[in-house]
Amino acid sequence: MKVTVLGSLNVDYVMWADRLPTRGETVLGHTFRTFVGGKGANQAVQAALIGAEAYMVGRVGRDFMGEMVMESLRSKGVRTDLLVADPENPTGAACIYVDDGGDNYLMVVENANGKVGVPDVDAAMGAMRDSEALIVQNEIPLMTVAYAMEAARGMGKLAVLDPAPYKAGGHALFRHATVITPNET
Repeated sequence: MKVTVLGSLNVDYVMWADRLPTRGETVLGHTFRTFVGGKGANQAVQAALIGAEAYMVGRVGRDFMGEMVMESLRSKGVRTDLLVADPENPTGAACIYVDDGGDNYLMVVENANGKVGVPDVDAAMGAMRDSEALIVQNEIPLMTVAYAMEAARGMGKLAVLDPAPYKAGGHALFRHATVITPNET
């Protein structure tokens, strides 16, 4: 099976502590790790790990974080030839704070993810035609998501939408989706 994933790519900075801080409070953590993430990258890796040929479409920066993302995806079997190294915007980043009970706070900065556009989708049309499904989420511009989903449906492909994070007007994407996979909240 082949799938095309259009979406976000981040470097995640994750800190664990016994409990999460309250507003204005500093809490000492006990663990820190850096991971490659972003909903798009995570979806592409999961598809590759279950045996799909996964094409990742999106943007990273021309920075050490972008290189880390591309290398990590390649090492997991994700096709990265459709990724753009954006010369003007850094790679997306997320800070994630997790308590020992598993509750978390998350903040994401789009950076290059916010520049994924119609030209990126047009460059991926061949991969989309060869794929059984397009997987998208809302961590890139909604106009780009809608354009890709409409193209995929026009080709008779499954269009899988993770509607997170919520963005005003995002519900309009539902009409293009074959499958919707919402987050817990």
